[in-house]
Amino acid sequence: MVIKAQVLAGGRGKGHFDNGFKGGVRIVYSPREASILADQMIGHKLITKQTGERGRICNSVLIVERKFARREFYLAVLMDRATQGPVIVASSQGGMDIETVAKEQPEAIITTKVDIHKGVTDEMAHEIASKLGFSEQCVPQAQDTIQKLYKIFMEKDATQIEINPMSETSDHQVLCMDAKLNFDDTADVKEVSRLAAVELDDVHGGHSKTSAVDQAANVAVQLDEVETRLGSLHLVCVLLRDVTPAEDLLLTEVGVVVEVKLGVHAEHLVVRGFRH
Repeated sequence: MVIKAQVLAGGRGKGHFDNGFKGGVRIVYSPREASILADQMIGHKLITKQTGERGRICNSVLIVERKFARREFYLAVLMDRATQGPVIVASSQGGMDIETVAKEQPEAIITTKVDIHKGVTDEMAHEIASKLGFSEQCVPQAQDTIQKLYKIFMEKDATQIEINPMSETSDHQVLCMDAKLNFDDTADVKEVSRLAAVELDDVHGGHSKTSAVDQAANVAVQLDEVETRLGSLHLVCVLLRDVTPAEDLLLTEVGVVVEVKLGVHAEHLVVRGFRH
């Protein structure tokens, strides 16, 4: 069995706890050993490269069956800035850092654009699974997994679903053995079930955060929320849910810099929106 500290941070396996216990992912061979290790994890902060020295508290652990991979693959569903749509990035070199693979073996990476109106068809998923190198008897499972991951990506307003590795086991199962999921914060209002699974301490820079700096005659405004009213900065009202006519923005300051954070957008489209 494998015991995993349930902390929203990468690098758990190489991390350490504030009590000196090392490793947020450990192999266990008995219920007693699982209980001992759980006591070392729960209630303590796990420190990884991603958390920094502050660490993150571990409130629970996950105990799962250990699986043995015969082959490891990489698969991700992402939003592509260039095409303004989803793409599937896959590689036969799973279990490795994908940036390293892209640098050293770019030919090992398969990129497939997805028509948002058609989605991931049977033919597309079958082709990706075959190109990756799944055995013939596992291709149908891999195809089904790829389509289900894309469905989650769309239905849950994800910006990234990364499986590394996606494995074919020795008993011919296709498993997602490690996953990283990022979501569009601006969709939190309709994803109540998703928010219910996240503790408040795990939320960083939510979409309700707004910051502004007033320096002499210039104003710098950063907008992360749907609607912001900053009367004290002489910016009467900025509505991001509608297209606000230019004459409705009454500015008394010399200049305004607006940083827009609304997901993946082509810069020229954003500029065009402000211009018009």
